[in-house]
Amino acid sequence: MNKQLIAGLLLAGSLIAAPAAKALPLIDIGVGIGALTLEDDDSAAIAGTASVGVNIPFIPLVGVEGQLTQTLQDGEIGGFDYSGNQLGAFATITTPTPFLKVRGKLGMVRSDFSFNGFSNDSTDFAIGAAALFGDWRVEWTRTMADDEDGGDIDFISLSYVF
Repeated sequence: MNKQLIAGLLLAGSLIAAPAAKALPLIDIGVGIGALTLEDDDSAAIAGTASVGVNIPFIPLVGVEGQLTQTLQDGEIGGFDYSGNQLGAFATITTPTPFLKVRGKLGMVRSDFSFNGFSNDSTDFAIGAAALFGDWRVEWTRTMADDEDGGDIDFISLSYVF
């Protein structure tokens, strides 16, 4: 599927769901953009991301999050272009501070990348950390790729959370 179409659908879906998300304080919907890098890559890929988080009301500060990341512009490694997507599920914990919140997450990510027509997919552990300022989130996620040919996958993003 066309990368720009996927990005447009993610953005449109987030904007349509935004009023419901604001009305339901237990649900967070985020949309953002960032740089996705493979270990030893020459040029980072630009990627869009969408996430849905659910805060668990009977366990304060704890939640679950689903995240989809899709490259919008190819990266380069060893002279070859790469593109791909990731789908992750995470357990999260967030500090209760009023202005600046810090979030940690731990989970599993399914990655599917293409290198000049050759596909590589895997399911790996991932960790992440985020700083939340009001409706904005700056986040880093590292996928620990269990692959002898490649290394870890880092994604640094800025998201607006509805």
